[in-house]
Amino acid sequence: MFRNNYQRLQSMVEFIYRNFPFVVHVAFMGMECTGLASTNLDQVWIDPTEYALELKAAVLHLHRRAIPVSIYNLPLCLIPHEVWRFSKDSISTWKKIYLNQCEDCKMRQNCGGFFSTSVKQSSRISPIKNEEGEKGRKNGDEKRDEGFSRH
Repeated sequence: MFRNNYQRLQSMVEFIYRNFPFVVHVAFMGMECTGLASTNLDQVWIDPTEYALELKAAVLHLHRRAIPVSIYNLPLCLIPHEVWRFSKDSISTWKKIYLNQCEDCKMRQNCGGFFSTSVKQSSRISPIKNEEGEKGRKNGDEKRDEGFSRH
């Protein structure tokens, strides 16, 4: 997902559901900021927390319609708790890393981590304190609710 397509996730999954009855699986992938993506960051980069609600709606829409769905390459701390069960380990495990902020995360073993090749990461990364999704707070984040806000 990137800046140019996140607002169309809901219409895309509805299109898939209505027009591709043979689909066996839909995968949502976090963006790897490398190559041309890194050269054009200002046009393609969007923090995953900015499209978290759209992603949640799209994933649950497919799931309710019995279409298998997965999320790849998005850390658990950046997606809504309700869709954690759809998060899968990276398909490129040799590229997967964890940041220093992840050291105390209780869900690290279940998290897809980050692309080691990406030149940009979210500034909203914070360790998860328990399996229910409560996150560690940074100074000034006391009012942050699940890390998702509209700007």
